[in-house]
Amino acid sequence: MANSDPNNYSYSWFSGQIDDARIYNRALSSGEVKDLYISTNQRQTGDCLDSSGTYSPLTKRYKDVDGDGYSDGTMTQQCGQPAGYQLAANLTALTGDCNDTNDLLTPNTIRYLDADADGFSQ
Repeated sequence: MANSDPNNYSYSWFSGQIDDARIYNRALSSGEVKDLYISTNQRQTGDCLDSSGTYSPLTKRYKDVDGDGYSDGTMTQQCGQPAGYQLAANLTALTGDCNDTNDLLTPNTIRYLDADADGFSQ
């Protein structure tokens, strides 16, 4: 592998090591190159390339769309924080969410019988 200057025909040889070689039948966009760099580096180092050593590509986040602190058990593992997902440490329970569209309904919601539908319990 060499780098040449077409104006003066001088060559300088690459003296490093290549750890990941790929051939494409088209030019990659800058976003594709960045995504490949990040995914390759995460796979090799186990880091999310952020300023924190806390998160890795295997960091578990649990679904809690309504933000009530209860998950229905749906989990994803990734570096980024997807919308509607939380770290386990930020949740009251990892399973048991009864309605993830209403933060007032949780497994701890107390319900009272209103047999005559007058808005008051017995």
